[in-house]
Amino acid sequence: MMPYESPQMKKDAFNCPYCNAYANQTWSSIYANISGTFHDRAGFSLSICFRCKKSAIWYEDKMVYPNSSSAPLPNSDMPEDIKKDYNEARNLINLSPRSACVLLRLCIEKICDEQKVTGRDLNEKIGKLVELGLDPKIQKALDSVRVIGGQAVHPLEMDLKDDTSTATSLFKLVNYISEWAHTRPKTIDTIFESLPDGKKKAIEQRDT
Repeated sequence: MMPYESPQMKKDAFNCPYCNAYANQTWSSIYANISGTFHDRAGFSLSICFRCKKSAIWYEDKMVYPNSSSAPLPNSDMPEDIKKDYNEARNLINLSPRSACVLLRLCIEKICDEQKVTGRDLNEKIGKLVELGLDPKIQKALDSVRVIGGQAVHPLEMDLKDDTSTATSLFKLVNYISEWAHTRPKTIDTIFESLPDGKKKAIEQRDT
């Protein structure tokens, strides 16, 4: 999956909210014609995509048009049930980053359940995966989404009410986790199934 750069105020390049391509952005102020005189509208800016030439409207540091999510798209191999929660989180990120984090925590819990591990809670399920030899990078990604998503529900040390930056980072982690859980196994199975039947039969006999 190509890296995703969320739209940010005054950033030189990011993934366009219209065409989704990673493209250079040019910025300009917005002026209004008031009684025949043009006035700079304080706080408003335009970002113009170099690729599709469409403009997004910003107020202070937030994109207000189009009403598009600043979060990356889901991994294409993500199961539909999990993708539904992921996309719901995408739709919420600009309105409520905290709610988006909670839904992303649900996404990784479903991914852990797919791995057929049991536990009283998500923390124990991740621990079981670690016992089974989980890649430490995946463990860190899982625990990051788990802890931050939990803080969104019970904000003891982190206030995520308006923290779109942290929420956006969790989308990237969930996609990374999905690549481990969904894309890699799919790729391996596809290549293995392309082997000659005789070779696959010999491998089966070897392993039995």
